[in-house]
Amino acid sequence: MRASFLAVATSAVVVLVSLAETRTTPALHPDSLARYEAQRERGAHDGPPLRAVRLYDAHWTLESDARNVDRPDRVHLVDEVSAPAAGRSSN
Repeated sequence: MRASFLAVATSAVVVLVSLAETRTTPALHPDSLARYEAQRERGAHDGPPLRAVRLYDAHWTLESDARNVDRPDRVHLVDEVSAPAAGRSSN
């Protein structure tokens, strides 16, 4: 069964929310980008090729009608995993 990119992204959000609820500082696993790409090439989802994956810690006070849901009060980059530059070996 092939998952849509939206389903994969939604799953990632659920995982991040779960991590936030543990009140620990989450970090991306070093091979998270490689695993994503391997699943994409295998046809497990239809997401685009990625150059990097970033994890942000975002906090906001939602307005009663949630019209500011896409504008957090503060955002902090927690971690980033980048793909190796094209043409470079991993040695």
